Amino acid sequence: MGRYPTTIETCTEKLCEHIKNEEFAMDSTVRYYRNQVQCVFRILHQRDETLLPYTVTKDDVKWLLDTLIDGEYAVNTIKGYMQALRRICIFYNNTAVHETKYRLQYDTRPNADWLTLEQGEQLVAVKKTVPQELVIHLELCTGLRRVEVARLKTSSIKNGYLDVLGKGRMGGKPRVVPFHKDTQKIVNMYAEYRHGLVTRSMNHWGADVDIPDQFMIWIDENDVLHPYSTVKTTGIDKIVAGVERSLPFHFSNHTLRRTFGRTLHKAKAPLVSIMKLLGHDDVKTTIQYLGLNFDDMTEAMELSPFSYEFSTE
Repeated sequence: MGRYPTTIETCTEKLCEHIKNEEFAMDSTVRYYRNQVQCVFRILHQRDETLLPYTVTKDDVKWLLDTLIDGEYAVNTIKGYMQALRRICIFYNNTAVHETKYRLQYDTRPNADWLTLEQGEQLVAVKKTVPQELVIHLELCTGLRRVEVARLKTSSIKNGYLDVLGKGRMGGKPRVVPFHKDTQKIVNMYAEYRHGLVTRSMNHWGADVDIPDQFMIWIDENDVLHPYSTVKTTGIDKIVAGVERSLPFHFSNHTLRRTFGRTLHKAKAPLVSIMKLLGHDDVKTTIQYLGLNFDDMTEAMELSPFSYEFSTE
């Protein structure tokens, strides 16, 4: 490889270039490793801000494991961080992670992550494009899946609610999702943006231009309109990734959807209502998806109305 890079940013990009160009990985895989490496080194730099993939030692790895476990990170999250760290270290001929033996206990929670209230407020406040504003709002504030965002049609926007086509056979399982207090404003903003795209295409191709039924559309360099794919959903991923790059914390489509559900849970909304809004088949799935941890169970236990009076006599 020659001389190694001297910043973690450059080290990460070298790895990502290799994964993309030499291993022909999908963009989502490249983005996964970039995000995971950034997250894990953000933690490692709390120990030593000069650490780089080729300088990480076994002691650093052990410190990282202790920090993640003490911080009550989900086991699958720890595994993801360690996998990314191992990958980039080996890329720079460092076997410290590979040679460090560790065993994690079994965790029944999913690989669940979510935003704190402060992070959610930062995400809402950060400057965004109109498509970014719509996607972030629909996932964070109404709990839609990315494929559900892509499937929305102009006819899906009703007076105060969305007709959502979710997962499932025969084209997906439909459900109704009420508007958030700001949904109408966001929808109106995107409708105006969409009208601009349609007008631009008509100015080029005439009034008979083919306009997709989908609410979210994009326009190419030839002024041809396209819907976002409901199969690969990479278009929606890129919209979310564009916002993520402008903020100091990692999140994905699922992060936003889980944050929606957990925010309602923290506000004491009934789990059955959250289940219906998320389009789950049962409450058990909702509990697993939201990654309800011990703190949540402790809060629930504190709601018990029963108490005992003990005498010291």
